[in-house]
Amino acid sequence: MYAVVRDRGRQFRVKKGDKLEIDAMKAEEGASLDFGEVLMIGGMEKGDVLGTPVVKGASVRIKVLGDIKGTKVRVFKFNRRDHQKRRHGHRQGYTQVQVEDIVPPK
Repeated sequence: MYAVVRDRGRQFRVKKGDKLEIDAMKAEEGASLDFGEVLMIGGMEKGDVLGTPVVKGASVRIKVLGDIKGTKVRVFKFNRRDHQKRRHGHRQGYTQVQVEDIVPPK
C-alpha cells in the first residue's frame, strides 16, 4: 500500500518503511507525528482511493529520526571592470522522518 501526502506545499509518494527528508520542523527526535493531508491511497484490495482534495479519515504516521543538512550550494557573483567579487554559501536544513504506518479511511 502507498499514499500520496502533502506537507507544506510539497507532495510525497510514500509507503511503509520509507525514509524522507522534509523541510525542517520543530520536533523532537523519536517523536511520532501524523501527515493529515493524504491526497491518495493506492494498492488496496478495494482499489485506489482519491481525495477531493484530501481523503477524509486517512492519515500517515511518521517517526522523526533527526535533523540533517542538505548539500552546500555556492553562489559566486562577479562584475568585471568593477573589481567586485562576492561569494555566498547555503545549506538547507531538513528533518529526516520514517513512515511507520498508513491508516486508510474507515
